[in-house]
Amino acid sequence: MEDYIVALISAVASFIAAYLGAFLALKNVKKEKYFEERKRLYYELAGILPITDEFIAQSDYLQDYDCGGNAEQKIEIMKMRLQDAEDRLKIKKVGQYTSKEIYEIETEISNWKYIIKKHKEYLQEMEELHKKLEAFDKSGKKNLVRLFASAEVWSSYVHFEVALHNEYYCNIGVKKDDIVYHINNLILGMRNDLQG
Repeated sequence: MEDYIVALISAVASFIAAYLGAFLALKNVKKEKYFEERKRLYYELAGILPITDEFIAQSDYLQDYDCGGNAEQKIEIMKMRLQDAEDRLKIKKVGQYTSKEIYEIETEISNWKYIIKKHKEYLQEMEELHKKLEAFDKSGKKNLVRLFASAEVWSSYVHFEVALHNEYYCNIGVKKDDIVYHINNLILGMRNDLQG
């Protein structure tokens, strides 16, 4: 009878050990899959973020020129100001004006041409970035980032999107440094999450 009890206890202990082993193995597999999904999402998100050294913001070239409105509307205002300066130059060349006054208007015209050129480059880059972010969002990956990302990464992502939106649409003083700060925080948070 004792052998029967020992065999029964041994069988129950083996079953419990096998069950715990399988449970822990399944838990580790789930952890690995969770980590791999997070890693895949982070790599994809990092791939659409702008390179901070090459990123153009309106604050790079519009510091002393208030054009108002969102980024798309500013181009028309810039063209009107350029046309105004060109018209003033025509008038001054006909009249009795000093070479200094004419030089100032020529400099203004040159500045507006440069600003318009930079703003067109900015609009093209922002259109590409907005398309990438929109595709990321529409594919459902933004929601997956919300699920798999740490609170720090999600917060940095939201701050980045808000700063980018405000810089482009609102003209409320968001500078390139603000956006770069949020990109760097986002990348640092993803790096920390992937290190374990």
